[in-house]
Amino acid sequence: MSLLSDVALLPRLLEGRGVPVPEGLAGRRRSHHLADGAAAVRDAVWFELTYHAAYDPMRGIRTERYKYIHSYEEKPVWVGANVDGGPSKDWFLTHRPWLFTAQRPREYLFDLAQDPQERRNLADSPAHSAVLEELRARVESTMRANGDPLLGGTVPAPEGARVDG
Repeated sequence: MSLLSDVALLPRLLEGRGVPVPEGLAGRRRSHHLADGAAAVRDAVWFELTYHAAYDPMRGIRTERYKYIHSYEEKPVWVGANVDGGPSKDWFLTHRPWLFTAQRPREYLFDLAQDPQERRNLADSPAHSAVLEELRARVESTMRANGDPLLGGTVPAPEGARVDG
C-alpha cells in the first residue's frame, strides 16, 4: 500500500502538459515510483481544515494503519453550518438531534485495520496511548515546520469570505 495525497495532482498535471513544475511546490509527482514497484512514497499523509462554510480548524495525519484528527474548536459532533439544508439534514435533525448539540471530542484516533468505518474513537484508550502521542507529536511538528497560522490562535477568515455561524 502506498499513501498518496492530492498535493501530487498539480505537479502531475503540469508535467503532463509539458509545463515546468515550480520550485517549492509542496507536491511532487509520484506515480513513476509506483509503476516501478518501488517502496512506498511516504509513510503518512497530512491533512487539514480551517474553513469550509464555517470556522472549524482541524489537523490530522493518516498512516497505513491509523488516522489521528485534532479539533481546535469546541463544536458539536455534526457541524450544521458545514452541511447544506435538505432531506438528509432534516432526517438527522428529527431522528438524531443530539448530533447537533453533543460536543465532539478534541481528538480522534482510529485503527483503520480493525475499524475501517472509523466508528470507534481510540483517543482515550490506554492501550493506544503511545500511538496517540506519536501521531499528536507528528501533527504538531508538521504544523511548526509549515508555519501553520493556527499555532498563533484563531485564524481570521480570508478577506471577502462569507462564513456561516
